[in-house]
Amino acid sequence: EPGWERRAAEARAQRGLKVLGTFSRLALAGAGHYLRWVPPLAARMGSLVAALDAPAELPELLLDCRMSDGGDHVR
Repeated sequence: EPGWERRAAEARAQRGLKVLGTFSRLALAGAGHYLRWVPPLAARMGSLVAALDAPAELPELLLDCRMSDGGDHVR
């Protein structure tokens, strides 16, 4: 079906950003071993979202946001 490649890339980006958020949340909750996965995943996600015409800085911006419950920054 036409457009499936774009939809597949969007699904990869959505899932990758979700994993990035989950790893960040787990690291903030005390499972610090997840932090080693955050920088390489954020870098891969940057190029993926940029290919979808979103800002390449999006993963970094998300990591710099405070958690809604007042938690500390991931970085």
